[in-house]
Amino acid sequence: MKPQKILILGYGAFGASFARLYQKRYDIRGIKRSSLPNQPCLIALMPIQSEALRAQLDWADVVLFCPSSGRGDLDRYRETYLDNMRFLIETIRAHDLSLRSIILIGSTGVYPRMLDQCWQEDDAIPVENERQQILRQTEAALVSSALPYVILRCGGLYGEERGHFYRYIREGKIQRSEMSNQWLLLLHFDDLCGLIDRVIQKKVTGEIFNAVDDSQLRRSELAEWIAHRWRLPIIEDGPPPASPERRISNKKLKAVLGYTFQYPSVKAFLGDRAPVKGNASQR
Repeated sequence: MKPQKILILGYGAFGASFARLYQKRYDIRGIKRSSLPNQPCLIALMPIQSEALRAQLDWADVVLFCPSSGRGDLDRYRETYLDNMRFLIETIRAHDLSLRSIILIGSTGVYPRMLDQCWQEDDAIPVENERQQILRQTEAALVSSALPYVILRCGGLYGEERGHFYRYIREGKIQRSEMSNQWLLLLHFDDLCGLIDRVIQKKVTGEIFNAVDDSQLRRSELAEWIAHRWRLPIIEDGPPPASPERRISNKKLKAVLGYTFQYPSVKAFLGDRAPVKGNASQR
């Protein structure tokens, strides 16, 4: 049996992780605007909104939609997510292309930040700001397209030397003003890759999942744990801001996919790393 062909739109750190982990199981290609050296799969240098996208889609069985706007303004945010999604759907329809699934790597940012609630996938979601509205519209465009889809509403991705807590270790200190009681919504790159593999292997379509780990940690709790393990000073620079009690349930993901996290908590991940002797800023 020939391997399934996976096309990654918006190839970056996540795409590289997926290709590295699953290059032997799948035939993988990535689409990106700029080149990256030493990648484990073929990269096509082009924007998503390009006439050349048709040929790539005609090749693919599954599309992973995961572009990133970085720190762009609202127009860039809309172009990256909503406009690119609409262009993808229109291209598939215009050329009557057949795909097994479009997997949207979405965000828990679709949920409001200022409501103290534990959110589940089927909850009605009120609009809080324009960026959240764009994420909702991107999801809605895919759901209403009648194309096979899965949406993964991901927490903050970490690994590959990415994650806000790495800065604590690099700088050798933690500022009290950053130690809020906000609940952390996190997911390791490897677990996101594993979830996608499970979705593809189980041929799941028409579902939305909250893709967050089991950390159940507040930002302040993780900071204190890191300070103790890496022997970092906590700098008293003022109180942290008040934060809502927003939490995200991952019960559906576990029940439907039967997935077991490789890193159920960020502490499980960091616990594998040797603590720094002395001040981390001296590394």
